[in-house]
Amino acid sequence: MEMQQALTKNKDITNLDLPISLSIVSQGNAGPIFKEKPIGPFILRIMTGGTVSQIHCDPVQPEIVETSQRVKRNNSELENQRLTFKENGTVMFSDLKFSSGTFPNFIRIKFRCNVSVTIGGQKFSKMVESPPSKPFISMTNTGSQWKDAAGSWMKEDCFGESFEVSLAWVWNYFHKHFLLATKQETKDLKRPLSLKDFMYLIHVKFGTAEKQVINQKEFQLIWNWIGTSIKKIRYQKHMLWMFEQGYLAGFVTRQEAIEVLQSELPGTFLIRFSERIDGEYVISYTHNTGVRHYLVQAEDVSDKKRTLIDFLGQTNLFTTLLQLVILPNGTAWQKHNKDKIFDKLYKKNGAKQPKPPQTATNPYDYVLPAA
Repeated sequence: MEMQQALTKNKDITNLDLPISLSIVSQGNAGPIFKEKPIGPFILRIMTGGTVSQIHCDPVQPEIVETSQRVKRNNSELENQRLTFKENGTVMFSDLKFSSGTFPNFIRIKFRCNVSVTIGGQKFSKMVESPPSKPFISMTNTGSQWKDAAGSWMKEDCFGESFEVSLAWVWNYFHKHFLLATKQETKDLKRPLSLKDFMYLIHVKFGTAEKQVINQKEFQLIWNWIGTSIKKIRYQKHMLWMFEQGYLAGFVTRQEAIEVLQSELPGTFLIRFSERIDGEYVISYTHNTGVRHYLVQAEDVSDKKRTLIDFLGQTNLFTTLLQLVILPNGTAWQKHNKDKIFDKLYKKNGAKQPKPPQTATNPYDYVLPAA
């Protein structure tokens, strides 16, 4: 702006844009967030050109804008607003909260303030506005809204205005959001998503690993299936722990499970994602009749009253757990007696035992056979 001013023949700077900018230097979080949880922190800086000799800033005011930026919401929906700049020209909002939900719509935050400056002995005032923040979806119920909110955020971040992008592009964004969803810090990764895991998702949904591009509809198909499982891992502590430790193998196909288990003794088992039913888990295990697969039922687990760990402990058919171990050059399986792994986590509530056997005409053993 100052170069433009210096080169123009018009010396009346009142007709030119003032060299003032309000920028979001950093933003702490984005995406789905519970309405009463603080967002940010946001660090903002007021910046001016070298011709500005004096500056005075009014308090900074945040406001909510729709993704379209056409409809502005009432500022009363933001709590803990209006702060004053420090002497170094920065301000940090660390306790902004949404007072209501916005699900399923994206919203962003902009910051505004009135600035008075002196340039060449002349005083000018200007309302400056920051660019919009990264998007948020304010949720009122994480149990019912998180999966759709997280999927929408991932799709928005990955595709933007494009209907179709390359498979490699999706992989990069999916991995980033997967780490966020499973509460992993980049400096302390517990269980990152491998390329093999990602290709498992592609192969299961599309029957091939040769895809080069993915469109938004295909992405939604993948997320509708795997998003529910990821939500369980995120919000159920025992599932998150099992996943981090590799006791929940997860990204294993039915055929891979058969290949791993077919030479093992009866009672050896692994836990994987269901390829057929969204958000469910399958226990693949060796039996006297061969490798069998059991789809975990709703009555088998009931959150805090009876977890998957309790169900495994109470089922005599499952004795030796296969743990997926991540190595620098691939993966390996380690065997553990289930009770040595889970004993301290069992609930001593005497929950009911599995039901007697049913016909084996279904793709899964919907009711376990007797031990």
